[in-house]
Amino acid sequence: MIKYSIICCIYNTLPVARQCLDALLACPQEDAEIILVDNHSPDPTVRQYIRILQTKHDNLSVIDPGKNLGCHQGWNAGYAQSHGAFVFKLDDDTVIRTPGFMPYMAHALNQVPELGYISADIDAKQNNPYERTAINGVDLEIAKTGVVGFSLVCFRRSDVERWGPMLTGTYRAAGGRIIEEDRLYGGEEVYYASAAKSEGKLIAHFPVVFCHHLDNAERDPDYAFWKRAYGYNGWTDLDLTTWRAHGLHLKHYRKAICLELQRKPMNDALLLEWVGRIVQIGGRDDVGLVDAVKAMTSNGAVKEACDNAHKTLEAKP
Repeated sequence: MIKYSIICCIYNTLPVARQCLDALLACPQEDAEIILVDNHSPDPTVRQYIRILQTKHDNLSVIDPGKNLGCHQGWNAGYAQSHGAFVFKLDDDTVIRTPGFMPYMAHALNQVPELGYISADIDAKQNNPYERTAINGVDLEIAKTGVVGFSLVCFRRSDVERWGPMLTGTYRAAGGRIIEEDRLYGGEEVYYASAAKSEGKLIAHFPVVFCHHLDNAERDPDYAFWKRAYGYNGWTDLDLTTWRAHGLHLKHYRKAICLELQRKPMNDALLLEWVGRIVQIGGRDDVGLVDAVKAMTSNGAVKEACDNAHKTLEAKP
């Protein structure tokens, strides 16, 4: 009997997705099915790899929708083929650190009926206010406002059936624009959080289960930023490859840096990452931009990166 269904949409490069799947497959698999949705990654090796896994693991299946469905529609496709009473969403850039996560998270939902869904604790969770508490013996971090992490979450099937398919929620993007249209990425956590809260249910992190979010070192260098530009900012409707081929990546990095410099406080981690990419794809026209970042930040590492960027960009033809 299948009790747990783990659905993971695969789009990242092989080094990233393999770490995710290796950690998942190292967990106890009793009463579990794993459904991988082939979202047609630009990396053909990861598409080959998940089919090899399918031949080695009887409880693992691969669904090929014929194109990249994105996060929420890909998950919906996997959900339509699932059978478990507890259904998990696992992102392919997330490494599970708690092998017994399935029964632990299911038990928490059973013990706390007022929970809409539960998220694993993660080292990349949003900086929202949380209340640490225990309900019926279950240790939780309840989101006071906003959402909880959505890299590894567990739902009751009965709740998902009532809420309907995962969609992208309405949210305010950079510059104040309201994003409502259905997109490949962005706002899934907003949609299901709204569904849960509309019923008076709580959403929470579960500190007993921990997972690690992989950084961008082994991905396509523009993948994370493209998802931001596409899903969260609504700056483009193009896929990653076309967006970059049209030179929009450079335009949007510049735009993002300018917007970040207007925020209080600025996110120095993002500025450091984006200045590093500007060095690689930009030119002499970007010297003034990195100088502006240096002038406005108080972070020593960002200032040093801007100094190095200035020298590199000025030396370009």
